[in-house]
Amino acid sequence: MNKKHYEGNGMESPPVKPELIALFKYLKTDSSAKIIISTVEDTVFLEVEEIVHVSGSSNYSTFYLTGGEKVMASKGLKYFEDMLPEKIFFRSHQSHLINLRFLKRIWHQKSIIVLSNGEQVPLARTRKNNLLNKMKSLFKIES
Repeated sequence: MNKKHYEGNGMESPPVKPELIALFKYLKTDSSAKIIISTVEDTVFLEVEEIVHVSGSSNYSTFYLTGGEKVMASKGLKYFEDMLPEKIFFRSHQSHLINLRFLKRIWHQKSIIVLSNGEQVPLARTRKNNLLNKMKSLFKIES
């Protein structure tokens, strides 16, 4: 019997399936993809383009969708940050991930982002310049 050993205990890590690697690459590049969310009650299949923002608290994440629906997942925000396309999602704060397509306003003095659904999300002061630069490059805005 051949046992697998795992990292952290001085042992080798399990192999990652090629299908899983391909899925992550696809999600990182294609905003029209779906994401699978496991909740306490069910499994939800969301269109990535429907996600307005995601907030995280401990080991849970709440997805705010275009129709006003909320879906709570039992995974931390970092898990979904790594899965969602970095081209259109931005970590505005330690507990918030926003879809840049729904960005409506940035209140600089208050360090708040206003999204098209009216939600207000905090913007860490240390991330403000990164957000502005990303918006300029994403939408080819000249300064």
